[in-house]
Amino acid sequence: MIKVKIRDIMMIEPVGKKLISYEWGTPAKSYNVFKVIDAVFGQRNFFSSEKSKLFKKYGEKDGDTIKIKDEFVEQYKEEIDTLLNLEVEIPDVEFTLQDVMESGYIDSELESGKINKLTPIDMYRIETFLNKVQEYAISDISTEREGAK
Repeated sequence: MIKVKIRDIMMIEPVGKKLISYEWGTPAKSYNVFKVIDAVFGQRNFFSSEKSKLFKKYGEKDGDTIKIKDEFVEQYKEEIDTLLNLEVEIPDVEFTLQDVMESGYIDSELESGKINKLTPIDMYRIETFLNKVQEYAISDISTEREGAK
């Protein structure tokens, strides 16, 4: 497993359904992508649940929506920022931007409707996420080496 911040999870989450609908080079690669995206969706659900709790804690009902009370805006922002910076674990699998570039789009439909091809912003999100994962992995290795001294 590798640690990433929820902030990074939220970066890749919108692209997840699209990535699952792609045809990867091998079944193993497809499974690796699925494992990562499944973990991303799980962490997204955790974030959404916690965010809802914060809305209830600091908000007040305004018609069909809940608005954060003015006197609690700063506390709400601080707690959301703390939540976004929380480190969580996802599977440590090999999955690169090159894999994405070499994958093939499958014309498919999921429960939520037609899945679109990747856009430039999707590619940016994927690249940023994969770079963050790589940074965390390098940081973890450095920390382990320092601890062994």
